[in-house]
Amino acid sequence: MENIIEFPAKEAGANKTASEVELAQAVGNENVSTYGYQGVEKDNAKIIPFPGKKRPKVTYIETCAGLGATSLALKEVGEKLGIDFSCVCYSEIDKTAIRAYKELHGPTLVNLGDVTKVDWSKYQCDLLSFTFPCQNISIANRKAKGFEEGEDSSSSIIWSLRDVLSKMKQKPKVIFMENVAAILNKKHKPTLDKLIAFLQGEGYHVNFKRLDAADYGVPQHRERVYILCTLGFDPCFTYPAPIPLETKLCDVLEKNPSPQFNLTPKAKAGFIKRGMRDENPYPIRVHNPSKCDKAFTISTKSGSRNYDNFVFEKDITADKFIKVSKKALAKAGVDLKTIEDMNIRKLTPNECMVLMGLKKEEREKLKDFTPNEIYKLTGNSIAIPVLISVFNEYFKALKDNGKLDDMNMAS
Repeated sequence: MENIIEFPAKEAGANKTASEVELAQAVGNENVSTYGYQGVEKDNAKIIPFPGKKRPKVTYIETCAGLGATSLALKEVGEKLGIDFSCVCYSEIDKTAIRAYKELHGPTLVNLGDVTKVDWSKYQCDLLSFTFPCQNISIANRKAKGFEEGEDSSSSIIWSLRDVLSKMKQKPKVIFMENVAAILNKKHKPTLDKLIAFLQGEGYHVNFKRLDAADYGVPQHRERVYILCTLGFDPCFTYPAPIPLETKLCDVLEKNPSPQFNLTPKAKAGFIKRGMRDENPYPIRVHNPSKCDKAFTISTKSGSRNYDNFVFEKDITADKFIKVSKKALAKAGVDLKTIEDMNIRKLTPNECMVLMGLKKEEREKLKDFTPNEIYKLTGNSIAIPVLISVFNEYFKALKDNGKLDDMNMAS
């Protein structure tokens, strides 16, 4: 006997109950969705929508797109919340990133190229993703120029928002930005305050918060500032709460990585020398492969700088990682010769992709990219699970507060 799941006829705009078969068919109907969902089927955890309720549609443009982390996150959030996110176009100038974007999102989307040279009067969207470059804000760049308006700096392209908002026929209802945590330090915070004041003057309510990827299921310490600007009202949005880290770095590391990722004798000797000097030592930190819990922030040139991630071929202590310096080795009871005789490797491209939240099928699409290309793509990207958590809370708040319709996003 077929099980019947009832739903409130008044809310659904219907006068009869629906069977599981009918409801399952409704899930595949583009005119209905989980928007206004009634419940969940027990057997297959499929969300049951109210028949007759159309899915909200949200158009977006992804600038400084990289490999398209924003698009990947919105796709998943749309499936969870029953919202149709549709990419109008994207903007990217890096050739490797453009190739990756096409592999992951299809070759037909229009690339606008240089975001500062776009005629924005020809385009409009509900959501503008503007994840501007971090190179001149990051603490890793000792010569960082900052992102003051008018500065000859890659990070200053964020000020092209003036052109975007003045030229678009309708302002984007939401603007999303992301950048390194250093944007909040005393050097860069005044410029961020100017940017926020500009956006507030344009009618946006601005929310921002520093979040660490390790607090959202990603075994990587990666602090970034996530900024959401809502046109015309307070979205009553709360950033997602941290969750326990269940997957550790040791779970992600490959068991038999290729020797090509081992440091060369010359590179290893150079790192050790810098760490073992008496004055101003600059030690590398090396993970014990079965003990480590979090990666350090993934960079664009994995294994080339002292602050990158390095892994011993086997555990040498019970610690998560050790610093290769005189003081640290003495404290750990490790002889320098043990370090010199052991292989030390950098992270593999696949490990970096996993640590940024790329799924297996997405990683497979990038299989023909070189290791250095993958390192650059992942180092410049955004941790996708964090994006999913942020967007999920944001659009859920809009939906729960009836603001999707107020923003004319529902068709």
